[in-house]
Amino acid sequence: MTASAAPLPADSPTPRAVLLGCGDVGTRIGHRLLDQGWNVSGWRRSPERLPASFDGTAVDLTEESTVPAPPADTTAVVFSPAAGSRDPQRYEQVYLRGLETVLDRITQANLAETVQVLLVSSTSVLGDASGRLDESAPLTPAGPTGEILARTEQLLQKWRDAGAESSARSRSGILRLSGIYGPGRDRLIKQLRSGSVGEAADQDAHEAWRISNRIHSDDAARAAVELLTSAAPPELVLGVDKLPVPLGAVHNWMADQLELPRPWSDPRLDPQVLDSMPLNSPVRHHADSPSGSVLTDSSPSGEDLFDSALLGAGHGKALDGSLLHRLLGELLHPDFRSGYTAALRE
Repeated sequence: MTASAAPLPADSPTPRAVLLGCGDVGTRIGHRLLDQGWNVSGWRRSPERLPASFDGTAVDLTEESTVPAPPADTTAVVFSPAAGSRDPQRYEQVYLRGLETVLDRITQANLAETVQVLLVSSTSVLGDASGRLDESAPLTPAGPTGEILARTEQLLQKWRDAGAESSARSRSGILRLSGIYGPGRDRLIKQLRSGSVGEAADQDAHEAWRISNRIHSDDAARAAVELLTSAAPPELVLGVDKLPVPLGAVHNWMADQLELPRPWSDPRLDPQVLDSMPLNSPVRHHADSPSGSVLTDSSPSGEDLFDSALLGAGHGKALDGSLLHRLLGELLHPDFRSGYTAALRE
């Protein structure tokens, strides 16, 4: 179990993180770094919306001339912009060309070997892959935006690998998130209240069995901070919680909390089924396993989550976040019920 990183010693040089994009998750990352004694610079199109404790700079990644060199005391850059639309051309401008520009600025400022770059990516780079997937899964994007993100990941990997082995640059990596939820993200609640999901909305039952992978925004921020403060961070981490589950079970559970009719009548999607499902536990290494690891027993019977009947009936990818769970020790919200319960209470 990995403990949270301690605040910096009083005599340490103060590190600086440049948060490029600095939306919801980026802001949460910044607050956690401030708590650990870092300086934080936020780069976004509207810096007036940043917390007063951040040094704000107006930057538009689609306008290369607005992207400055990072401050000389920068030790980390978190690249987590939002494209603002699903338009492939804009995706390429913001992500692929944007990261190219930022890496060029780092190099031009002679900071290439002293700056760690963390790319916050998406599991859309795995496209329509199915079954249990971990960090070893190949890139298989199914659409143009996923393809652009995959190329962006490859760009960072190539830049990292060109650096000196013991440099900060060599600690650069990718945090690949899926299904971020948390405060201010109430799309699912709105859908249920409007009756736009489920059988009554003439939605195909196939959608109810699509496997949903999620992570709470606070755990996503914790993951990023852990990667920035670890002496030897992994090159790639999947950011997901401990319970991939068919979407219909999420809908029915949420409907119960909101005292609404359940959208799906299939008894296999009864939320009570979730109470008997084992959460995904961190793995222990096993040389004879095809993936190099096996799950620890996470229920009295030792049932593996990924062999459960509920997941077996679903379709799509069930993401294994064991690596992240080992790094953090424990999640604030191990599954969607914990996170949404807190949101509904608020």
